[in-house]
Amino acid sequence: MSTYIPVIGLEIHAELLTESKLFCSCSTEFGGGKNAHCCPGCAAMPGTLPAMNRKAVEFAIKAGYALNCSFNKFSVFDRKNYFYPDLPKAYQNSQLDLPLCINGLVNIEYEIDGVKKSKDIRINRIHLEEDAGKLIHDDLNGVSLADYNRGSIPLIEIVTEPDIGTAEEAKAFVEKISLLLQYAGVCDCKMEQGSLRCDVNISIMKPTDAKFGTRAEIKNLNSIKSIGRAVEYEIYRQERTLEMGGKIIQETRRFDDNKGETRSMRTKENAQDYRYFPDPDILQVNFTDEELESIRKTMPEMPYERLERYKNAYGLSEADSMIIIGQIILSDFYDNAVKKYDNPKSICNFITGEMMRRINLGEISLEDLPFDAGEFALLVQMADTEKVSKNDAKSIFRIMSEKGGNPEKIAKEQGYLITNDTGRVLEVIESVIKNNEKAVSQYKNGDLKVFGFLMGQCSKELKGVCTPKVIKDELENKLSAL
Repeated sequence: MSTYIPVIGLEIHAELLTESKLFCSCSTEFGGGKNAHCCPGCAAMPGTLPAMNRKAVEFAIKAGYALNCSFNKFSVFDRKNYFYPDLPKAYQNSQLDLPLCINGLVNIEYEIDGVKKSKDIRINRIHLEEDAGKLIHDDLNGVSLADYNRGSIPLIEIVTEPDIGTAEEAKAFVEKISLLLQYAGVCDCKMEQGSLRCDVNISIMKPTDAKFGTRAEIKNLNSIKSIGRAVEYEIYRQERTLEMGGKIIQETRRFDDNKGETRSMRTKENAQDYRYFPDPDILQVNFTDEELESIRKTMPEMPYERLERYKNAYGLSEADSMIIIGQIILSDFYDNAVKKYDNPKSICNFITGEMMRRINLGEISLEDLPFDAGEFALLVQMADTEKVSKNDAKSIFRIMSEKGGNPEKIAKEQGYLITNDTGRVLEVIESVIKNNEKAVSQYKNGDLKVFGFLMGQCSKELKGVCTPKVIKDELENKLSAL
């Protein structure tokens, strides 16, 4: 058991889903040619002035509602001054003393060794700022190039209080924030594209210490797995350093994903002076209670609200509901499918069963399904109404997953449609009875277990012709008449 208590705070940067940048009309679309999404404004050409993106401010307020924040009705943008090649203005427009959102609270739930845990994490603030550009290092030619496509894209920075104590809690918190922001419709949270990034501040202290230890900041973690590994390693590194008589220094570190280690980037013996001051070119942001309420009314249905609807209105279990709300793309797909076929439980069962099985195997991806919710709902309805068997529905789903297509058309092409041809059923039953005289004799002498064998022989021949119930009823009638 460690004699130290980890103290962890997170800073999460989330790119907002606006169509244009924070202070100009350039596109925020991911990708594109180098410096293709730039203008004189976001490239800091002399004589240009910023024009505030109102939608970005509204999205930041929505994020605040999603994270149970209070709001500053009077908010100011500041200049955060520092020199770096990816920042053409030599300052970043951000917020220091008067952020848009303050004093939030997010509950996280996670599991350790089969034990479910819950914890409230306080949000210190959410402020709005612009992103920096991106440096591309060409080691072959010994040069570094700047791509400003990302420069001035609107970000929110979510800053927690130091309430997190373990890697599991850190991961659960980032996952919860990602889910809430996606449901609020303000960020796609694609960490692989950099639209959600995380800085982790970590220190350790003994239970008897009166104040926190010296912290290290790990920058730009871009996956949930990396966050967990970085936290675990940094706690281990600091504990080992202190146990060996060393001293923790305040510094910025990066995480080497290949080696699973954090490495020093630069020391921070003194807090860096960014010489913040209010930006004279950007007007303050003022809100009335009525304006805040009008934004609140545009908030979409959040995951906990969907959870209650699924349980109470649809009768789903807690476990199934949690699976579906766990990804907004899955929850939206489910809701759209239920609109097409009003049988929430059947739709849920197919999703949590066959669909999730194929997703977990990596055979399909929710982001790139070759069929829509309506086609999926039709397949479930066909199975429920015995137009196809349950097993054949899975086969049809496999074909839909590989090639797309209408389930009715696939069922016809593959011979899966059940026609309930009674004449054909009787013909096959006659043949099975004739070819299995020993089993028939056993059945007539009271060995009812052989009925399953005879049923199987009939079903094998009658695949797609009729339902198992019809086969069973006709076979029982024929055997009782012998």
